[in-house]
Amino acid sequence: MKRLRLLRLEFERVTRSGRMQWMIMLIAILGLLSSIGDIAKDVRLGVDYSVIWYFDRAFTLNSWFLPVWYSLGAYTAVSYFCQEWRTGYWKPLELRTGKAVYLYGKSINCFLLGFCTVFGGLLLYLLILIGIGAIIGYPLYDPISD
Repeated sequence: MKRLRLLRLEFERVTRSGRMQWMIMLIAILGLLSSIGDIAKDVRLGVDYSVIWYFDRAFTLNSWFLPVWYSLGAYTAVSYFCQEWRTGYWKPLELRTGKAVYLYGKSINCFLLGFCTVFGGLLLYLLILIGIGAIIGYPLYDPISD
């Protein structure tokens, strides 16, 4: 029971701090920057690939963005932990819950925070791509090119 309450408390504090939202937006912007050149070139040439094709291409040809995306997800959790350590907020939590529960909660929370940051950023990036595809007239999925 202590573990679940600690996880909920930690996750609520992080999502309200604003750092996670900035990292989600930064991941989406970097994804958009990785695709916008290809989209502009294909619009000029009259080629119409699908939105999913551009989303997949961001992971294959522009794969140098992957470590950046993962680093931004990890930065959210690491910066939150460092702030907690610097201010001493961890001491009363560790005293009330115990060392094992605190470490369990912190490790689960850091994993979930990094995962949710990267997932949210990629979801926002995909939604922006869908919007651009709707404006340009690209299909969401094309079985021939995908």
